[in-house]
Amino acid sequence: MKKNVLLITLINILMTTGINAQSLRQMWLAMPDSLTPYLNQNQRSMLLDYYEMGGDKEIKNVFEGISRIDTLARDFISVQLSNAVSLQIAMLPNETGDSLACVVRTFQSPARESEVSIYSHNWELIQQVSIDSDSLFSCPDTMSTVRFVELKELLKPRMTYATYSPVDNMLTFCLSIPFIFSDDKEELKNILLQRNLKWDGKMFKECYIANKNN
Repeated sequence: MKKNVLLITLINILMTTGINAQSLRQMWLAMPDSLTPYLNQNQRSMLLDYYEMGGDKEIKNVFEGISRIDTLARDFISVQLSNAVSLQIAMLPNETGDSLACVVRTFQSPARESEVSIYSHNWELIQQVSIDSDSLFSCPDTMSTVRFVELKELLKPRMTYATYSPVDNMLTFCLSIPFIFSDDKEELKNILLQRNLKWDGKMFKECYIANKNN
């Protein structure tokens, strides 16, 4: 009797794992081309198949450039669509049962800027996730207010970028630092913060703030 219970439990675990893995694949293949203009559905399928079989991790995209998978996990994928565009998709647990997709698209030309969106299982946009750029600054006690304001002005127009970590399911927002003189750049690092948000089943909530050191 106990063996039967253990066997049923093991089967249920394997089935659940398979469903989660298939969920990411289904979302990746069903993604609208407008979100990945570099790859059509057939190319997305080939890229995923090659990666999972241990073959090539890159493929020639629609624009004759190279797109490649950087990271692939059960509920996360990170793809470099081109030299200037990257994409992250993280499957988020949802209280209603159906998983949601957090999509981080980052553009680099040359400073990084990201768009963060949450979609339903059938790719309906639910919400955009953003952060007030003013919340990414902090004036050190050793810096004058005048100098603090001067440094903030150097970053106009402001561009924020985001990264998702599948290790701790954390969404991190930072400010991009454009090409500026090295002396100012070092001072800028002292006033910049990164804000870290974690998914709670309904929304991303801030969990802690840290100084940005790079």
